Amino acid sequence: MSNISLIKCYMAIGERVKKVRESFNLTQDDFTNKLGLIKKRSTIADIERGRIYPNPKIVENLHLKFNINLNWLICGSGKMKLELQDLEDINEVRDKYEQYKGKYMDSLEKLSKLYEEMDKLRHELESKK
Repeated sequence: MSNISLIKCYMAIGERVKKVRESFNLTQDDFTNKLGLIKKRSTIADIERGRIYPNPKIVENLHLKFNINLNWLICGSGKMKLELQDLEDINEVRDKYEQYKGKYMDSLEKLSKLYEEMDKLRHELESKK
């Protein structure tokens, strides 16, 4: 994607955030609360007017709390809301991630212990020299 295309995407993201809010019939205050923002509603107003860009946490919350398609939100492509099948696919991937994350963390812990043992052995060998 060219830089010009990226700029056009970001320029319209505020309009898409407003469309999300309006599609759920929420005021800026209600929308701010549902997104879990501590800041005042002026943040949403500034995003909708294109004065600022939504931070990653806002983007994540739009996706997770409102089932908003990130492709649509960021670049305007695809449908605004994810379909049930999309959500099932996402949940399946998330479940697999959680499953493998545990195995990965276990492996990292074992590897860390091996490094500690190797370090002890190295120190023992060096002290015998």
